[in-house]
Amino acid sequence: GEPENKLEFGKKLISTLTYLYLRQGDAVGLEVPTGKSGMHLPARRNPSQLHAVLEILGKTKAKGSDLFSQKMHHLAEGTRMRALVLLVSDFLEEPDDLANAIHHLRDRKHELVLFHVMDRQEMDFSFDRPTRFMDLEGGSPTLTEPSVIRRQYLEQLEAHSSTLRKVCAETQSGYHQIVTDEGVVKALSGFSSERTRS
Repeated sequence: GEPENKLEFGKKLISTLTYLYLRQGDAVGLEVPTGKSGMHLPARRNPSQLHAVLEILGKTKAKGSDLFSQKMHHLAEGTRMRALVLLVSDFLEEPDDLANAIHHLRDRKHELVLFHVMDRQEMDFSFDRPTRFMDLEGGSPTLTEPSVIRRQYLEQLEAHSSTLRKVCAETQSGYHQIVTDEGVVKALSGFSSERTRS
């Protein structure tokens, strides 16, 4: 990713949101769904919670084969009190699995906001010569000719995003598609204005 990868952008977004919510006196927790057990930080209002969040995010790497949608189901079952759940991900999983997990969280009465983090190269697919795509989460690399697959790729990407937007509309959940080169301030401005209106 340019100027930073999606994981680093997501960490910055989560850190900023943690700081803002703690400043207004809200309790903040963190669930990082990596590996079998993941990393869990119970919600607290204490200002030192920011340091705890930053420490966990600093150790977080893009690895593991567990699906985010499965972790969302775990979160739905494990979070006892109603909460505002902010999901930060590229959501590159089967749309039906994600939709079921979103419905599960809403059925448990949680308010949801999805931050769909994308890189500009994913959005535009502006590659113009044979390219080897690496899976940073452990999958095999793929060599392809971008001009051959561009149209189909962009159609599938739009269908995927449309499905997420649709399920968010059905469940009255927030949806924000964020491109990493636009920065955290722009990402949060749409979210803030939406929260002010509601």
